[in-house]
Amino acid sequence: MTQTTTQTSLAIVLAHGQNLFVDTNVMAELFDRPHKNLIRDVDKLVQDGVMDRLSLEPISYPDSYGRPQPGYRLSERDAMVLMPFLGGKRSAQGQAKLVDEFMRMRSELRRLAGRKTDPVLQLALKSKSVTATLMTDCLVDARAALGKDTKPHHFANEHSLCNWVLSGCYGHVDDADLCPKDLIRLASIRRRNTVLIVQGMSYAKRKDVLREAFPLLEVIGHG
Repeated sequence: MTQTTTQTSLAIVLAHGQNLFVDTNVMAELFDRPHKNLIRDVDKLVQDGVMDRLSLEPISYPDSYGRPQPGYRLSERDAMVLMPFLGGKRSAQGQAKLVDEFMRMRSELRRLAGRKTDPVLQLALKSKSVTATLMTDCLVDARAALGKDTKPHHFANEHSLCNWVLSGCYGHVDDADLCPKDLIRLASIRRRNTVLIVQGMSYAKRKDVLREAFPLLEVIGHG
């Protein structure tokens, strides 16, 4: 099945489960080689029996004019087989960068797998999730008591506030980037915010109170 990718800033290596992939247009850019020539090399390796046609996933990517162009998504194994056959103005640099990225992604997959079996981390994640539910439930009740509806952006604002107290940045915080200490601190921030919501304190006032209670610390991450 053909997959369309519309990335403007191309990721080098993609992960699906524990498997890693790279798109041929990305390899062509890394090696500074015309994409059509790289596709020809892939087809020749298939003809020689070195690659299996069934392992090649057809994709479509936009060229510099935004027009869809065909390509392949290669497995890590196929990319490694193909690399020695590629020339290009940046052949050595391209090989080094691609190998480094495969190694980095492998390390990241191992790290994420380890997080799933870490009991302290799992307990911290559960605590963070429970406090999120409690905070949003209390927000709904507090607004309902004032005769106000609670819209999706109200939930987003509360989560964004808590994330700002933790990291100094508004917006989404990825659990995968937080260590147990950060997760526990975020849960504490949410509990405190919940109490302030129930007390009827305004958003602006809660912001000041939370910052005073939780001075900005360096977010450690990757525990």
